[in-house]
Amino acid sequence: DVDEEEGKKVNDDAMDIDEGEEVVNLGDLFSSGTRERKENEKKEQKEKGEKEEKEKEESLPLVEGVVQSTLGAGGAFTTFFDAEGNSSGEEAEVLSGSESEDDEMDEDLRLALALSVSGNDAPPSSSSLSIAPADAPPPPPSSSPSPSPSASLPPSLSKNKDVSQRKKATISSPPPGFVLPPPPAYLQEMVTVAGMTELLTMRDPSLLAHPYYHDVVQFMVRTAWNTSRQESKDLSRFHVVKNIPRVPAANKKEYCQFLLSVINSVTTTHGSLYLEVDRNTEKTRDWLVVELVSSRSSIVSNLVSTLEKYRRKIPLHLGATKVHKKDPTIAVSSVGKFRFRANDEEIPMTLFLQSLLYVEEEHRLTEGAVKMVTIMFERYAGGVDCVLDGNQLELLQIVTNDEPLGLDNVLHLFDNYSSRTNDENPPRRGLTLAGLLEVYLDQVSIQPLETWEEFLNFGFDLSYNLGTYSDFSLAKDHFCQPVSLPQDAQLVRYAESRFVDLHEVSSPIALSSEFVGPLSEAEKLQYPLLADMDLRNLRLRFVVLRQLNQHLSSTLNFFNLASRSSLNRYLFSCRSLIFHSLKMTFFYHVLEETSEKVPQPTVSINRLKLSTEKYASLIELVPGQDPFTSPVNTSLLNQTAFGKSYQQLSVVEPR
Repeated sequence: DVDEEEGKKVNDDAMDIDEGEEVVNLGDLFSSGTRERKENEKKEQKEKGEKEEKEKEESLPLVEGVVQSTLGAGGAFTTFFDAEGNSSGEEAEVLSGSESEDDEMDEDLRLALALSVSGNDAPPSSSSLSIAPADAPPPPPSSSPSPSPSASLPPSLSKNKDVSQRKKATISSPPPGFVLPPPPAYLQEMVTVAGMTELLTMRDPSLLAHPYYHDVVQFMVRTAWNTSRQESKDLSRFHVVKNIPRVPAANKKEYCQFLLSVINSVTTTHGSLYLEVDRNTEKTRDWLVVELVSSRSSIVSNLVSTLEKYRRKIPLHLGATKVHKKDPTIAVSSVGKFRFRANDEEIPMTLFLQSLLYVEEEHRLTEGAVKMVTIMFERYAGGVDCVLDGNQLELLQIVTNDEPLGLDNVLHLFDNYSSRTNDENPPRRGLTLAGLLEVYLDQVSIQPLETWEEFLNFGFDLSYNLGTYSDFSLAKDHFCQPVSLPQDAQLVRYAESRFVDLHEVSSPIALSSEFVGPLSEAEKLQYPLLADMDLRNLRLRFVVLRQLNQHLSSTLNFFNLASRSSLNRYLFSCRSLIFHSLKMTFFYHVLEETSEKVPQPTVSINRLKLSTEKYASLIELVPGQDPFTSPVNTSLLNQTAFGKSYQQLSVVEPR
């Protein structure tokens, strides 16, 4: 028998041992009985640890040896995994910016190193794991039989702290359903840039079937599609100008040209302005609707002051009403988020939208409205000579109103508007194109706002162009079709040209997709790769490229452009897709941060002395010779102001 104090002494002497030996508490071992009992406990503990590890792997199925990126509506979420599929909590904690105390981090690192050396899946218990201080004396040689070799703990990284005050040396697996905290914002942006650049440089559509690329495409296209849909319905760029002088209806056209020239002297307009005529007085109303490229408050205030100034300078032959001091001043208000319902404040915008679809004097649809209805009919009927049956009308109603039409309403349309039974087998009764035009004619004369809401939901804009996809799956299918990198590069150059034409836009990133396309004939010659591209796909890809540049604007400073990483290769491949203004902003920022503030070089010139030397040199010339190429006086250039400046600046060290 071994005395209890002697066992404790032997246990203390064995605190610091060589690598490959097992740390054993001799007092606990001999006091508990035989060695076989201790080995059975270790075996049970190992089996229990393996079972817990297996349950953890089954509850968290992960990809092995990769960085798993999940892209969602809020951005990119990244989880790091090792080669065995285990989540790295320490690494995620560092990436998320959280900090812990130094002694706890050192202890976790030391324990993790011990486990990695041992290769044992079962976490060691506190009773069988002893920690020796770094300054402990080396143990004396022991004659006791050494058990099977295992890994020992490395020395503590902190030598000035008491081991007893440290955190307990127990390692437990994370609970089921444990989710690592999200990485910082800049890392999310970089992961998003990595996925977008990889997809934009990928020209093999078959690779998009991979689950990883499928998720990235889902995120990228859905975000762009939702953004383009919102921009097509955003009417905040329209402004109502009130309290303008009235003119007779016969002078309306010339008056509109005068007002448009005044507004364009202050800001840039998109399209023509709308001026309503009052049929009771046969004069124009005291308000107009105009579409401005920019809605900055400084531009609006400048526009108000300019219109107030020119209100008293209207040409006399237009017959404008006189302006008195008591009259209200000019007021310009933005439409804002237009709610498709009529009220007193939105009467100007309501009449403007109705005028785009309906000619009240002739009780007919405008040409643009007929064009949009015809496109909708052909989409679901299959041609202008076909008919829209009940099922097709239901599909059209769901796309435009997000709700079914109902059987009673379908029968009402068939009974009150032009319909016929086709010659197919079995025959189907349906609404003809003329019948659908009649439906929209009655609707737009009574409910113009609801009619425009249907057209916008289908994908049309206020210029009667089909600019957005009505369905996300359709947008995704068209986006995944192969598009060459030069096509995207031409789209970037075209967007930059539109940014230059629209002066008030701060950068191409702030350019709305409504100002992109359709291309004119001259633009088709300048950008031939975009000539045959569908306007919906053109605007969708522009929004994707704009989002890429928007992410790069906040993360480009974090890229190490000197490395040869795969991320840099993708970024360099997409360099033609980065806006020129974004590149120059980055370069100017680098130059500004790395430049030295030194005094500017100066040049001293005595003009009286310079003119005297120049006159003396000209006297020596032979008549008829060029004073600057004469071999007699080749130093005449040095007697000029430019020559003197060059002589002094040539010796200044460039910085």
